[in-house]
Amino acid sequence: MPSLIVTGYPAAGKTTVSRIIQERARNLPGIKDVVVINEESACPDWTKQECYATSLAEKKTRAALKAAFDRAVATANKQTLVILDSLNYIKGFRYELHCLSKAAGERHGIIWVLNRASIVEEWNERRPADQKEREAYSKELLQELIQRYEPPDARNRWDKPMYPVDVAPSGSEDSKTEAVKRSVYN
Repeated sequence: MPSLIVTGYPAAGKTTVSRIIQERARNLPGIKDVVVINEESACPDWTKQECYATSLAEKKTRAALKAAFDRAVATANKQTLVILDSLNYIKGFRYELHCLSKAAGERHGIIWVLNRASIVEEWNERRPADQKEREAYSKELLQELIQRYEPPDARNRWDKPMYPVDVAPSGSEDSKTEAVKRSVYN
């Protein structure tokens, strides 16, 4: 079964998009299972802040994500969808994931979650209290990750097919979930 690599700014709505895709995929006749890989599953003892706090931690996080993705696509049957829900912000890392998919004989696609940096900062700050400690980024780290983000390019074979999903709210009354649903469902 194909794999989906979700990419975008930190706190841009990638996990919400992944959950919607997971929910919808389970209702499709050809898909019996959906495997979601993220920092929480690949590095369960670390918070997202700790996963990207230093270059060494970042390398270990990417290695853990890549290993989990490799295991998932190598062992998945034709009725399993694999979703990698992470930053995936380095083009070389997305190329490595593309190679793993091809080596397993599976197709893959890129879901590019688009959002404005100002909205991302607001959403990061407004995370519920029970999620803040595990999922929130410090303002400094958030800015560093946004600056280092390498957007997918449809001219690269490893970034094809690419499906941009704009989750930026159209007005101040839009919630994050409503923006995502409007983008994914329409």
